Amino acid sequence: AAMEMLTRKHVPMLRYAIYMMAGIVIAQYTAITSFVFILFLSVCICYLIYRIYKPVAYHQIYLAVCIASIAVVLGILRHTVWLRGNTETHKEVRSLRISNVPQHSYKSIRFEAEEVSSSFFHFFDAKRYIVSCRDTNAVLAFGDVLSVHAQPERIPAAELPFQFNYASYAFSRGITQRITLCSVEKICDSSSYAFFYAWINHSRTHFKEATAAIFISTAAKGLAESLLLGYKEDLDASTKDAFQKSGVSHLLAVSGMHTALIYEGIFLLFLPFGTSQKHRIVFLITALFVLCYFTVLSGCSASVVRSSLMCGTFAIGYAFRKKGSGLNTLGTSMLIILWLSPYQLWDLGFQLSVLAVFGILTLHASLSKRFEHQHALPKYLLNALSITICAQVMTLPVILYHFHSFPVYFIAANLLLIPISTAAMFMTMFSIGIFGIGIHIPFVFQCTQWLIELFERCAMFFAALPHSIIHPVSFSAVEYLLCALLIACFLFFHTQKKIYYLSITIMCIGWSVYRLTEEYRSMSRTEEIFISNGKKSGLLLMEGLRAEWYGQQECNPRDLLQMQQYFNIPYIHTTILPSAYKGMVWHSGQRSEAWMYAKIKLAPEYTADHLFSYKVADTISFHASKHVPLNVKSMLYLK
Repeated sequence: AAMEMLTRKHVPMLRYAIYMMAGIVIAQYTAITSFVFILFLSVCICYLIYRIYKPVAYHQIYLAVCIASIAVVLGILRHTVWLRGNTETHKEVRSLRISNVPQHSYKSIRFEAEEVSSSFFHFFDAKRYIVSCRDTNAVLAFGDVLSVHAQPERIPAAELPFQFNYASYAFSRGITQRITLCSVEKICDSSSYAFFYAWINHSRTHFKEATAAIFISTAAKGLAESLLLGYKEDLDASTKDAFQKSGVSHLLAVSGMHTALIYEGIFLLFLPFGTSQKHRIVFLITALFVLCYFTVLSGCSASVVRSSLMCGTFAIGYAFRKKGSGLNTLGTSMLIILWLSPYQLWDLGFQLSVLAVFGILTLHASLSKRFEHQHALPKYLLNALSITICAQVMTLPVILYHFHSFPVYFIAANLLLIPISTAAMFMTMFSIGIFGIGIHIPFVFQCTQWLIELFERCAMFFAALPHSIIHPVSFSAVEYLLCALLIACFLFFHTQKKIYYLSITIMCIGWSVYRLTEEYRSMSRTEEIFISNGKKSGLLLMEGLRAEWYGQQECNPRDLLQMQQYFNIPYIHTTILPSAYKGMVWHSGQRSEAWMYAKIKLAPEYTADHLFSYKVADTISFHASKHVPLNVKSMLYLK
């Protein structure tokens, strides 16, 4: 069985990938010098060579420990090298190459860029930056080389704990610094990569032209571009929200499913030509070329790179008549990705992609044997249901921890929308193909439009159902680790009944105690928190699960939702306190607090116990016994 493969010797690559992941985590959160790890690595390699030539009893255990230690140390060293190269801020940047499609706004043009280096060894470790150009009239494209003279600065972390941490998101993309430019100067690219970037831009342009000609409505065009290549420029917020509530937002991001469908299509296309060695080699070359082209064209997301590596490995095995292991192939792709880009470990797409495939290769492989003898239609439905549930079970802890929400109708939505999206994707590819060779068939284009609209309407239907999504869901890092341990126990100890049941019981009891403790704390808490955020400042009062927000203007719904998730509050009632001056006064029992967000010339005389303001001089407007200085964005616990 597939689950038994986890404890056998023929999945070493998956184990090595897990060891390297452990090393990367150690390097990120510890400050041990590299010399210690190099010394330890040298000792392990010497001992490994010695035991290979002079085996003793239990030598296999010693070898396994040495190999595991080597993999961990290699992960530590690789991540340390990347960190040192990407955290230096004293160096002035001279030239940059745009590494993604620039995003235009009314204030600036934002894009990711990497330093241009002539060394091949610096290609994968080239420093990357978030660049903001204030010249909105500049014409920029993917691959353009810019001449700049700018000093980079570190991306600041979120100042309020409940807000989105852009620094963490940028780190998961390998970016720790940002650059702001007033204008840009493009220079001629004379490198060998110029033709490659021009080809990709030409392909993007033709793809956009084809979708504009095929689809009548802008909504259908944007949805088709997102479905096929992950381009979300023309996708409106309501459509994104509907797919998220339905639990099928992964269909709008180019993922492993898209790559697997393309690989399967190529395989079926070559199948009628026979299985001779010559045809297998031609299939291998074609598959690798198409997979690489699709990966670059779609933006090289972590899930697509992982899937392309797995499909490429399977293609190599098929070409040379070698049968591979799915878990081994998954481990190989993880090793390659983490070695080239160790920061991908914190990328949400990488985590979800790996966990979903791991669940399908283990849990689904075990469940599918129970309905092998069913008829064709029940077998297809049961397989689809099993794949959906197994992938969701594995990714559920990550989804709850990061998004604090759970789509209720995700099973029904996936069962219905995955076949529709597959048909829509192949129909869109066919329409773009015939449009590219100059053939216009209005009926085919109309059918493609109808499929895309059906895809959108089904997602809207599930999103409009009552209680389609549960939020906020309180899910802490401790519960995340407990879920990971539960899944690991099920996978590794399911054959050892005593250990399996004992470990599951202990962890379930621990989880229950933790949840009861957290619920008791939430029910019995009484807190007053002043949140300083300029004009959006306000006072948050919490008593048990009840919460009141007092501010001078309406609080942003997104900020309210983030506060609900952070403080584990089901609902926050908002109250607007109007005032004639630029500030607010709050009376609570025997105390009174006042705050000001701007200095004013004329203000009423108020008496307050505490004055929250950015300047001590603001006390002229209040008779306050104590001045509390504020940062621009800060959170102060009053109780």
